[in-house]
Amino acid sequence: MKQKINDQEQLIIALEEALTEIKLERENEKEQQWNELQEL
Repeated sequence: MKQKINDQEQLIIALEEALTEIKLERENEKEQQWNELQEL
């Protein structure tokens, strides 16, 4: 039972890390698009 909870916690941590990475990538893309717009 304890092992199952531990596995779930690890899964949640992995998902949170993945979401954070996606968020950072999106912010970088937005910044890049904004910079490209300003160059026009």
